[in-house]
Amino acid sequence: LRNLEDAKHVLEESLSLYRKRSPENFLGIARVLYYLGPTYANMGDFKKALSILEESINIFKKHSYKNNILIGRALVHLGNVYRELGEYKHAKDILEQAFSIHKIHYSQDKSEYAWPLLYIGFVERELGEPQKAKLILEQCLETYKKHFDEKNIRIAWIFGQLAKVYKDLGHYETARNLLEKSIPI
Repeated sequence: LRNLEDAKHVLEESLSLYRKRSPENFLGIARVLYYLGPTYANMGDFKKALSILEESINIFKKHSYKNNILIGRALVHLGNVYRELGEYKHAKDILEQAFSIHKIHYSQDKSEYAWPLLYIGFVERELGEPQKAKLILEQCLETYKKHFDEKNIRIAWIFGQLAKVYKDLGHYETARNLLEKSIPI
């Protein structure tokens, strides 16, 4: 938590400086907000994270081009905050918007392409659609394996999420095997 407090402090100081000394640097302000929102989310202050991320997205939309990848990335963070708040349908809508922007900027074999899709997979499970979640998460796993070693934390994270899906589907042995693969990582 100390590192998050430090990050929050540095980002808030940076935001304050931008607003005082370079208020016309809208994209700089939006970029700081883009990093500050997930910091608040990681600290458990989801309402503050929502407010900050929405401000960031609004600035990006007003002062940059329509499908700016930074809008897509901020939408992923925003969708994930709504997911954490249990607003799964709203989260899915936002994550699908993010994914449509990521598809413009990245090919299917890039981990950046799969990042918003991964969260859509989480939401599908939370909406009671484990079969959809399974297909999405397996696709993401294959993409991530092209970029990361099987001992990478991102792969372990996907194994853990897939284990939940397989449990939901009644495939307990597969779920256990996936958990066992993720634990040493």
